[in-house]
Amino acid sequence: MLAPWECIDAVAEALIPGGMLCAYIATTTQMSRIVEDLRGHGSFAEPYAFETLLRSWHVDGLAGIALEDLGGIRERARLRKPQRVTLHSWSFARLGGHIAYKARRAGVAVVHVDPRNTSRGCSACGHIDKSNRPDQASFRCTSCGFAEHADVNAARNIAARGAAGWAVSHAADDAA
Repeated sequence: MLAPWECIDAVAEALIPGGMLCAYIATTTQMSRIVEDLRGHGSFAEPYAFETLLRSWHVDGLAGIALEDLGGIRERARLRKPQRVTLHSWSFARLGGHIAYKARRAGVAVVHVDPRNTSRGCSACGHIDKSNRPDQASFRCTSCGFAEHADVNAARNIAARGAAGWAVSHAADDAA
């Protein structure tokens, strides 16, 4: 049903009292339109709208989560005092444990990757340079010119390392 507001008369006629209309719509504009049309029709109770996110891409054995191996980060990080307080009050191990637990329950592999240069390396060409990060939020490769938000670029690098690590670990499992 591409335009559910066009079918309201037919739905009102087909539904028995107490029946329910369920419409899948993609935008808030479309949601507003169907809610207004349902209210204006007069045959329906007050519409109830909710949003869901459904991702059915997971296929057993083909999904994974890559995390930076943050062991020793408290010793390695050079931060100002207010940042140290924030860093030391956050439990990396606890977060990693929760993620690993949930992943195991869902049958999803978790791979820990080396965090070195994930924020300095270009996810497009692989070039690593400190000057690729002109500031905290931006990334611009000095070799190929690729530009992206620094966190997104780093996440792509972590994901690529995770995929490589996952492939190596599964190759070893297959050989055994």
